[in-house]
Amino acid sequence: MKNLIIPAVVISLVFVSYQAVLGASNKCVVVESQGNNLVLRCERETRQFKNGDTVKIKSDRKKTPIEGC
Repeated sequence: MKNLIIPAVVISLVFVSYQAVLGASNKCVVVESQGNNLVLRCERETRQFKNGDTVKIKSDRKKTPIEGC
């Protein structure tokens, strides 16, 4: 019986934590910037984001080529 309970619990935990692990993500481009406000245009629909949600914005770094000798 224990042999069946442990895998069942593990599988159920995977399904329950599935949404929390993936989270909402999208790639967006800044359209307009005024003071503390940003207007973004995103690649996919934004239904997963609700009013009042906190988001973390990570900007892409532009790499400058390093010239050799």
